[in-house]
Amino acid sequence: MKKIPVLITSVAQPNAPFVELSDPAKRIDSTIESLKKWASISPGLDIVICDGSGYDFQKLISATPLLKPLNIEVLHFYNDAEMVTTRGKGYGEGEIITYALNHSDLLSKSDTFSKCTAKYWVNNFQECAASHQKNISIEKYYDSRYSLSYQACDTRFYVVDKDFYLNKLLDSHKATNDFQSYFLEHAFAKDIILSKITGTTFKIKPLIDGISGSTGNFSTSRPESIRKKILRQVRRRFS
Repeated sequence: MKKIPVLITSVAQPNAPFVELSDPAKRIDSTIESLKKWASISPGLDIVICDGSGYDFQKLISATPLLKPLNIEVLHFYNDAEMVTTRGKGYGEGEIITYALNHSDLLSKSDTFSKCTAKYWVNNFQECAASHQKNISIEKYYDSRYSLSYQACDTRFYVVDKDFYLNKLLDSHKATNDFQSYFLEHAFAKDIILSKITGTTFKIKPLIDGISGSTGNFSTSRPESIRKKILRQVRRRFS
């Protein structure tokens, strides 16, 4: 299996609206805890952590022995504060990914990368990465239990070919507006649908755990039933 780096998008000191977990110390601690989980899930993993609020994780990461199994590249810069304040956190995330793609040595050496929001981790990451075939692998929020239609994607974690991201998703964040309830999840879904490709749903369900910055709550994922696994394969034929 080819090595796929993980881009961790972080905002240690947020200024976006509708963010419940706003304490920088708690956000930083939660991000370090998630990195420890990544170290146990996939030792030797290449990780790029990019913070859009100017926070430099390097000193803290170097002082954390449990992170030594990871190969971590640290980036930081300042998001466009005015745009993030008026458009929301999805706009800021798009800027973070663009910055990382333009400045990361690890990402420059790979034609595929995975993205995970800070404070989360994916317990079956290796299986998800190995199952990725082309374009993008991402979870969908379908319109109903057995629907083949969707209007939003789970942008917490996905695996994507760099060319697909650059050609189809690079500017998706520019359409977001949290105040109008049009989030990055909707913008991604729209642009993936417009690409007219299928097979973009993950072949297996990502088991994502962690803390949501939006709600401040911990969430966890459970494996799928046989029925849901079959439905997943049907949906992959159409989305």
